[in-house]
Amino acid sequence: KRMGIPRQRRRMETSTMRGVEEKGKSTTSSGWKKCLNPRGGRHLVFVLAAVIIVVYYIGFYNPQQLKWRIDENRRSKVVEEPKVSQKTQLAVLRNLTERRVHLLHSFCDSFGECFNVEQRYWTVGGKLMAQRMIAIRANSNLVLTMAQMITPNVLSPSFLDPMHWRINQTLIVSVYNALQAAAGFMFGSLSLSDRSARPQRVLQIGLGGGATTNFLALMPIRLSIDVVELEPTVYEVAKKFFELTDDERVRVHIEDGVKYLERAEKNKSVYDSLLLDACTNDVRETVLCPSAVFREKDVIENMSKVIGSSGVLSVNVFTSRDQAFQQEKIEGLYSKYFKKCFSLRFTLEQKMLYCSNRDDFNWKENKLAILDNLEDFDYSMRTNLRRLISSLNN
Repeated sequence: KRMGIPRQRRRMETSTMRGVEEKGKSTTSSGWKKCLNPRGGRHLVFVLAAVIIVVYYIGFYNPQQLKWRIDENRRSKVVEEPKVSQKTQLAVLRNLTERRVHLLHSFCDSFGECFNVEQRYWTVGGKLMAQRMIAIRANSNLVLTMAQMITPNVLSPSFLDPMHWRINQTLIVSVYNALQAAAGFMFGSLSLSDRSARPQRVLQIGLGGGATTNFLALMPIRLSIDVVELEPTVYEVAKKFFELTDDERVRVHIEDGVKYLERAEKNKSVYDSLLLDACTNDVRETVLCPSAVFREKDVIENMSKVIGSSGVLSVNVFTSRDQAFQQEKIEGLYSKYFKKCFSLRFTLEQKMLYCSNRDDFNWKENKLAILDNLEDFDYSMRTNLRRLISSLNN
């Protein structure tokens, strides 16, 4: 698989207009005047009907065209809303926003670091918004993961209970989570249009709240997702509070990611996309992500072997200070064990590191193809990564 895969057609609504424009090129001006004349209304109906039929065929019966979008199933569901007075809804809204932060659960990991699962509420333009997150107990401003909640159309008293809210799995809050989910697709090691019998394989080291896992599991393609998480408490929290996908597509392994990589390399397992999101919560450390063990020679070598000759590794890199120097240092370290590595900025200060053993793995030479792939991903997954990456990286 290569980065320069054919660009997919997108946006059915614009395709309809494009079809009309193309037909206009081959029709005389007088013909169009007849069609658009009120007396010629029937002609216009026939023309538009033909265009719609063609677009429908291309969009749904041509296997090369992908018209699926991540939220289409949810949009099609009809939910019967409860009857609640406006006065009651305003009282519920006031109650939620006055408290703002609601504590759902507290837990500690095996290293003694403690966390809170919180739900936070606020309003934007009069509309209630809610997010669920895992925050470090000692400093609630440091958030490890977050998820957007589905805001109900009718705010009944039952929504005073945070557990009555549902996670919006079709929306990914964190940019770095979205970028990691997109990694294989933007570089062509994963395909949104692949309908082959062989499942495309993803290895994710570091579960968090499962936002990336849930996002990937929604895709209508054959993905086989292995997730490795060291802390059993994190796994339990992801299941109970973040609706972690638990089916045949997702397998969660509670073990050390280093040990898992050793076994995968020994068994000659190969993954199309490897997502490394393993961090320390010790803010005294200069490099928080990746944690120290994933900067060791043997571990990086195993990651290189596990993605084979065509897979892609994405690494969440986060430092507490000396950002530019530390990011360059980590990129240089990983470059010793892969054919090609480079970093892409996704905030003014933070970058994502990408590595592969492919000869054509190059940002500058393949920028347009990579951005085209990102645009396809954006359309299907309702993200906005292409514009972000294009604006921050030359």
